[in-house]
Amino acid sequence: MKTLTKTAGLFAAITIGLFITSCSKQSADISDEVSVEDSLVISSPTTETPPSSTTDTYAHVQFINANPSLGPLTLYVAGVQNGAGLNLYGEERGYYNTKPSFIREPVVIKSATGSTVKSTSSGFYAGQYYSLFYAGEKNNQEAILVADNKPANAPAAGTALIKFVNAAPASPLLDVVVNNTVIFGRQGYKANTPYVTVSAGTYPIKFNLYNTSTTATSIPAAVIQSGKVYTVYTRDDIQTGNKVVVTSDMFAIE
Repeated sequence: MKTLTKTAGLFAAITIGLFITSCSKQSADISDEVSVEDSLVISSPTTETPPSSTTDTYAHVQFINANPSLGPLTLYVAGVQNGAGLNLYGEERGYYNTKPSFIREPVVIKSATGSTVKSTSSGFYAGQYYSLFYAGEKNNQEAILVADNKPANAPAAGTALIKFVNAAPASPLLDVVVNNTVIFGRQGYKANTPYVTVSAGTYPIKFNLYNTSTTATSIPAAVIQSGKVYTVYTRDDIQTGNKVVVTSDMFAIE
C-alpha cells in the first residue's frame, strides 16, 4: 500500500520522503568501476555483516529514483532488470528478488531511452535487503546503496522506529523534528542515522534549518503506525536557475 502527501516548502533544493520498511538500514559498499570518487559509500552507525544463517536464496533490492533531472530510470543488477517498467522521479516500488553474490556484480542505471546513466558494481548477500538511491541533480549525481537489516526486536506496542537518510547534495544542515522534538540534529548530505523509538500517532515531521525554528520543508501529518519501521529521506528537487522549489513526499509501503 502506498500513500502520498505533498506540501510546499522553502529554502533548500530538497524533497522529503518517508517510506516504511520491514528492515533497519546499514551501509553497504558500492564503488564505481572506473573511479571510486565518482560514487558514494553512505556512512553508517554500524557495519554491515551477512546474516549468520538464512534459508533465503535471494538478495532483495529496491530502487529509489531520487534524481529530478533525468526523468524515468531503470536499475539493472548483473544484467537483470530490477522490477518491471521505469521508476519515475521520487518513486520506489519495494524489494525485488536479486541473485546474491559475494563478488562485485555490475549495477547499471539506465534512462528511458536505454542509455547508461551510471555504471558501478556491488556484492549482495543472500537474505539481505538493500535500497539504492540515485541522488543528485544535473552534474552532481551519485549512487547511494543502503543495506537493510531487520531489527533484532520489533518495536514495542504503541511505538515505531524511525531513521533519516540525507540523499540530497543541495541540502543544508537540517534538524529532523518529530512531533515537536528534535530527534536528529545537524544532519547534512550523506547523513545516515541510527534508528530511534518514537510514539505511534499522526503528527508533523519537520526538517528545520540547523539550530533554528525555520522549517525548510515538512510532512505535516505523518501517520506513524505502531510496530512499523520507517526511514525519512531527503532528495534534491527541481531547480530553475538559482530559485529552489521544495516539496514534501510521504511514502508508505506495507
